[in-house]
Amino acid sequence: MTDVCEMFNVTRESVRIWRNIVLSKGPGGLVSHSFRGRQPQLTPSLKKQLTKIMAKPPHRIGYKKPRWSGKLLVLYLQNEHNITISIRTAQLWMKMIRDQ
Repeated sequence: MTDVCEMFNVTRESVRIWRNIVLSKGPGGLVSHSFRGRQPQLTPSLKKQLTKIMAKPPHRIGYKKPRWSGKLLVLYLQNEHNITISIRTAQLWMKMIRDQ
């Protein structure tokens, strides 16, 4: 199972779902089955906007904190873009933006 997961870069849960589809619908069931996930909230345009915003200290746009944090980014996204994400997701977005 571990080798299959590594080979296809999927989780054990995905392999379990594939197995159940093959058992119930046959191998052709995998081809006809749609595996779409959620649309990402971090769109390229939002990423570009956040890159510009995070290049400046938060106090320049009206926040009292001296530097950006996950908690502050959550607050900013909720207020300005009506997007609700967790603090951990905000931290990951900040890392992606910094590392680009």
